[in-house]
Amino acid sequence: AQLDRFLLKVRIGYPDEQQEQRILEVNRRDRSSTAEPLPDLPPVDELRDLVGAVRIEEPVRRYIVSIARATRDHPDVAVGASPRAVEHMGDAVRARALLQGRDYVLPD
Repeated sequence: AQLDRFLLKVRIGYPDEQQEQRILEVNRRDRSSTAEPLPDLPPVDELRDLVGAVRIEEPVRRYIVSIARATRDHPDVAVGASPRAVEHMGDAVRARALLQGRDYVLPD
């Protein structure tokens, strides 16, 4: 319905497997935040840095990417996981590892 409002329609598609693994390798600690800290809470930037320092080794990166790619090829899934979903899965497993006292992700 909104296609008539745009001059172009560009289909970007998904990155290849190596590009998605690279998405998980990129240092996410460089993101800046303009939000003001709330009292009695640890600074979000500090927590983000701790999570960003957690390592995801190549076998685990491959596993995360394979999960996302499987959603794209599954006949019962209309729209598969996006590259951003891969990035967020990486954040989630890093945060879980940090909460469990590790600086590395396990493939569990």
